[in-house]
Amino acid sequence: MARLQNYIFIALDISNKRKLNKQIQQNLRLINEQNNRLKSFAHISSHSFLAHCQNIEALAIELKRSKHQTIQSELVQILSETTRSLSASLASFQSILKTENQNPESLEELNVAEFVDKAKKLLAHDIIIKLANIDYKGDPFFSVRYFPAYLEDAFYTIFAQALAENKSEGIDLFINCRKEASFKVIELDLPITLRKKKKHSPSKDSSILFSFSESIDLIKGQLHKNGGELKLRPKDNFGMLLSFYFKDSN
Repeated sequence: MARLQNYIFIALDISNKRKLNKQIQQNLRLINEQNNRLKSFAHISSHSFLAHCQNIEALAIELKRSKHQTIQSELVQILSETTRSLSASLASFQSILKTENQNPESLEELNVAEFVDKAKKLLAHDIIIKLANIDYKGDPFFSVRYFPAYLEDAFYTIFAQALAENKSEGIDLFINCRKEASFKVIELDLPITLRKKKKHSPSKDSSILFSFSESIDLIKGQLHKNGGELKLRPKDNFGMLLSFYFKDSN
């Protein structure tokens, strides 16, 4: 029986390789998160700037058509408020771009009533045409800690698409606020029924609803990143309740 006389033992230190692989995975996750934030930012900024531009264009057309001095004065005032809102939105987006990481320190205390009012001013033309009523019934001093540009876009997107889906005039849309456990809640009572878009459907209404679904998913993702959540539930007769849950910092 042969006996083993000599043998060679080879030892490799792979700890550095493991560290390198771990670092690569961390970098890939960071890049993916940054890409998602850029996608979210692009969506929000395009919605906001398009809304302001469309509103300014509509007001300019009405101003040109109107022959009554009183109406012209009102339109000029609304136009002035819209341009100030656009400037504020630009400043808000610039502050987001300067913030490399969206950490809790970059959040701001936002008055809900003021942001509802901003969205209503942007949609003033559509609200008048639809004879719509967007009514804030919450505490006028109720506030949430969030990103200004995101809250403004959330209200504008939801209000605009609720108005777009409803063909009838005189619709009502209500907003309320409350505290619930460790959350501050903004609840929207919407005259809209959410349905999924059918594949290859040419329906314009279906496209609106599908876009509405995408917007809700985007807002939901933003809230989750900051410890909040979004709940959607249908009402018994018609419409739905959309609730934003913001982490209460107090």
